[in-house]
Amino acid sequence: MMTCSACGAKFEAPVQGACPSCGALFANALPDGGTQVPGAPREARAGFWIRFLAHAVDIVIVGVAGYILSLVGLKRVESYAVSLCINAAYYIGLTATSGQTLGKRLIGIKVVMLDGSDAGWGASALRWIGYALSGLPLALGYAWVGFTKPRRAWHDIVARTKVVYIDPAAAASGQSYTPEDDRVTPAVIAVMVLAPLLFLAAIVAIAFIAFSALGGMPKLAGEGAGKGSLGAIRSALAIYYGDMEGQYPTELDALTVGGKYLVVLPVAKTPPLHPDSNRVYGFPSRSQASSSDSGGWAYVNNPQDPDFGSVWVDCTHQDSKGTVWNAY
Repeated sequence: MMTCSACGAKFEAPVQGACPSCGALFANALPDGGTQVPGAPREARAGFWIRFLAHAVDIVIVGVAGYILSLVGLKRVESYAVSLCINAAYYIGLTATSGQTLGKRLIGIKVVMLDGSDAGWGASALRWIGYALSGLPLALGYAWVGFTKPRRAWHDIVARTKVVYIDPAAAASGQSYTPEDDRVTPAVIAVMVLAPLLFLAAIVAIAFIAFSALGGMPKLAGEGAGKGSLGAIRSALAIYYGDMEGQYPTELDALTVGGKYLVVLPVAKTPPLHPDSNRVYGFPSRSQASSSDSGGWAYVNNPQDPDFGSVWVDCTHQDSKGTVWNAY
């Protein structure tokens, strides 16, 4: 009696050098007198690029089907739900009934259980759910096929499946696999658990930083508008000064008379420190206004003061750059 080291099936003798249960070819098919076939069986498991090609075909097929249904005029939520159902029915249904999606059938590969038996509905559903696990950490679970000997993606590991070539002759050029090769080590489990968690943590961190930055955009925009308004008033004052042959107005509202210099005084914006205001607070000197914090405009209206005609934002708080508003 022989025992296949690939699927564990017991049999009297290989059929054409292969296990009659799973079809795995043996490097040496001589019985050892009781319990084990000498030499591990050979089988041709599909590699990364072959599986990628089959998956690409499947994506096109499912995508076209989803697009056709979208023409019906479904709402967005309904469209997503229908697309998900199509995806599940396609992958789970075809894998459970034949082991092959249309892409795999075209390429000539098939999904089977580790013992070589057909993948049923339960394993097929679990495998489909495992697609999310494989794709979550930058598709690391899919790439796992390309740099590990068992050539099993994370969704294969979850469902205890493998993907093999249908042509029995391909096994002759395949590798020898033992149950030990397909054993899931604690290290593999750790990677499968930690990689998605770290990936999600990175997404959360990036989202937090982005939202924090975007949250400050309205404040920066408001501050920019406030500084622009200050510049507009100072420009109007400079023109007034020239027209009046070296004289500033004693009241800032004089700039709006007749609309020659300003139609209206622009508002001072210091978000979120003060509400928007274009009110003018007159001071005989700048030193006497040093502690004023009204949020509007401060103006030196004393012709005898050296700072006569100076205007600034009447706020003692700092802006986003750390500069006190009344220092501008």
